[in-house]
Amino acid sequence: MKKDIILLAGRGWLPRAWARAAQDRGYRVVAVNVAGPEARKALEPLVEKVYDLHGADLQGLFHILTAEGINRLTAAGKFDKGLLFRSALKDLRLLRVLGQLKSRREEDIIGAVVKELAREGVEFIPQRQVLNELLPEPGVLTSCRPDEDLEKDLELAFSTACAISRLGIGQTVLVKEGMVVAVEAMEGTDKAVVRAGELAGTGLVMGKASWPGTVHELPAVGAGTLDLLEKTKARGLALQARRVMIVGGQEFLQRAQNLRITVVAMEVKD
Repeated sequence: MKKDIILLAGRGWLPRAWARAAQDRGYRVVAVNVAGPEARKALEPLVEKVYDLHGADLQGLFHILTAEGINRLTAAGKFDKGLLFRSALKDLRLLRVLGQLKSRREEDIIGAVVKELAREGVEFIPQRQVLNELLPEPGVLTSCRPDEDLEKDLELAFSTACAISRLGIGQTVLVKEGMVVAVEAMEGTDKAVVRAGELAGTGLVMGKASWPGTVHELPAVGAGTLDLLEKTKARGLALQARRVMIVGGQEFLQRAQNLRITVVAMEVKD
């Protein structure tokens, strides 16, 4: 018997990857698309049905859950944090949830929404329950191993990414030759990488970490990440082991190898 689930789908390729993997595991997936018409077209072949929501419409999401009779939900993709606050002016339920927060950090917002879902009997399913095999173990993941200078930049990028994630600022950092070039905040990873390329040119190293302690959402890298790193002729990518998903697996790593981008999975140091 298939398990029904609602997929709240943001921008990017992760919702499609999640939908494919969920179908393989026996889920019946109904998508709620918040990323526009192109994203809807890409999702339609992979799910049973697609609803569209305009903005962060929490009340509208509950209406869809009720109409479908589904009590499981997950979220995947990129969501505009600024849109969340603009939408709260029109959604009294969302406004109440946000108004009770002591912190506006992303993981706290997600946690508050998950609690609101639980009050209505809706279970939030973590992404990793379906995509656990995309989480890398520690080590160098490509055959191109880092030299001493690159190893130092990988360490700097990863440690700084961990630091900003602990502070709730962002999850991605770009460095070059021992200097921090760009730190991701509300603008998102893609714009941070573009900005770093404009500031420092080629030879960047990217670090990515997850929000500490979160079970609701894990960050991911994929083909779109490599597209951006290729444009900047990046040298390396440091990911948090077991906490950042690699969408595409070996295909991703082979392409990184071809681009001479060293990919490592690192553990957080105490």
